[in-house]
Amino acid sequence: MNWVLIPARKGSKGVPGKNTRLLAGSPLVAHVFRAVERAFGAGSIVVSTDEPAVRRLAPEGATVLERPADLAGDAVTLDEVAAAVARELLARGASPDDVLLTVQPTSPFIEPDSLRRAADMVQGGAGCVLSVTDDRHLRWTIEDGVARPLFSERVNRQWLPPTYAETGGVIAAHLGAVAETGTRILEPVELLVLDAVEALDIDTFADWAVAEHFAARRSIVIRADGARSLGMGHVYRALALEHALAAHDLTIVTREDGDRSLGADFLTEASARVTRISDEEDFFELLEHREPDIVVLDVLDTERAYVERVKEHAGFTVCIEDLGEGSHVADLVINDLYTDFYPRENHWYGVQFALLGPQFEATPAREDVASEVRRVLVTFGGTDPGDLTRTALRALAHIGFDGEVVCVLGPGYSHGELELAEFGLTGTVHRAATNLAEIMHESDIALTSAGRTVTELMTQGVPTIALCQNERELTHTHASGPFGVMNLGLGRHVTVEGLASHLSLLIADERLRRSMHDRMRKAVAGRSNQAIAEMIVSSATGQGE
Repeated sequence: MNWVLIPARKGSKGVPGKNTRLLAGSPLVAHVFRAVERAFGAGSIVVSTDEPAVRRLAPEGATVLERPADLAGDAVTLDEVAAAVARELLARGASPDDVLLTVQPTSPFIEPDSLRRAADMVQGGAGCVLSVTDDRHLRWTIEDGVARPLFSERVNRQWLPPTYAETGGVIAAHLGAVAETGTRILEPVELLVLDAVEALDIDTFADWAVAEHFAARRSIVIRADGARSLGMGHVYRALALEHALAAHDLTIVTREDGDRSLGADFLTEASARVTRISDEEDFFELLEHREPDIVVLDVLDTERAYVERVKEHAGFTVCIEDLGEGSHVADLVINDLYTDFYPRENHWYGVQFALLGPQFEATPAREDVASEVRRVLVTFGGTDPGDLTRTALRALAHIGFDGEVVCVLGPGYSHGELELAEFGLTGTVHRAATNLAEIMHESDIALTSAGRTVTELMTQGVPTIALCQNERELTHTHASGPFGVMNLGLGRHVTVEGLASHLSLLIADERLRRSMHDRMRKAVAGRSNQAIAEMIVSSATGQGE
């Protein structure tokens, strides 16, 4: 049997009334009650308190012991309280071999798994188990008035030998040993290492502020893949969303099988918060384990059964760029590329809901167009399956463009080596450029496909000619005249001569370029990743209330 002592006296100097003070809408002590119930059941809970409000909050089935005045003073140690409770439980028929865990109400983020691990460690032979957190730092002391280091070598913190600080959150030992010795610290001591969140112990209002931050965090899973067959837009957007939701407990889940390894490798290099999976069953196992608050599915055309299965393990489900039946049962749908003429209340659409790389928000837009086009950007996405890059370069060569050409190839471009000189052009070819926003900002016009790159160009106000890679891109309503884009349709049907004709028109007509610039800037005015991310979290929180 496992017994969990929750000591909750009413005296608190640092944060008055903290045991019953509301954290994320619940009294502080209630957070620990819920964790213990999930770990062992309410019958394991023993509350030692002198506070009527705490007695009322104790769950049904818990044992509530009145804390006598001689054990409620500031000078009384928790060992004394634990020993008194242990003797009371033995008198009520508990076994000396039972485990007694002390869990402080001031550790609201303790996890049920950690409580179970502590109990198992005691049953496995530990004299006691202490919760600790890694606290290695370059530390100093003062001896005889002289500052002296407590380290032998100045190295980065992570290279120091592990040093652990007690959190005070959990101490576990056998019930009989605590009753007999009057202490919970018994040999051999084993350490239960907790992360910074679980280790938080609220003692001051500064600690409380940190707790409010952690309490507001949501567990979020983003599901996105990148491949030559899929393009890279999904993984780019996942990174943008991760950046905007960085304060939350988040992971990006991506397939690494087949050609999806392209996206998985890209994400792994770009982010530490990536979980690679081999198939969809791995994904559902992860969901079952994490039970996240929010799942974002950046997956094309989901099936209804797929999203319904996700919803079994998610508090709130978001579908992005999804025209499938699964989007009909999602809690929220975001389609920035498609116009919904009969939108439901939970369907957000339009370029104002586009999630873009942070660099496109950090780089200011061009104030105006150049009077003369001297720099042309050519970029056709992460994979460019139709090799429209070469079509664009041939068109520039056809009109005899003698300015600078900047060609950006995505990480999945697989059409061989490309040299501008073979087209009689001068400029630069980049592979997977990391400063694309700056490159766009310095460009006078651009040629690209009709995906999210168009929206990125809108943020910089760069007049754009778009060639669609496939039929799906033909439905992308943002790549059109009202948004400042000259869309020529399916790229495979566009001749070099036809593209050259439109290029000549755009290059010659400054007034047209200025009109396109102005329409672009108006279309994305006020759009921000952070605003979209906060709206997602707010919607999820509102549904859960």
